Amino acid sequence: MASRGECVHKLVAEVRPEFSDGTTPRWRVCGEWLTTHPSAVAHITTHGFQEPVIS
Repeated sequence: MASRGECVHKLVAEVRPEFSDGTTPRWRVCGEWLTTHPSAVAHITTHGFQEPVIS
């Protein structure tokens, strides 16, 4: 899914969560991961896609 480097396939999201300890990692989500990784497929099948939260 996530990489701190570049995606080989199409980049579909960049995630920057803010954790309670103050860390804010940056994860890049590649399109291929969303359609091939079992945990991503299961999550999307169960919950669908959600709009991003803008703060």
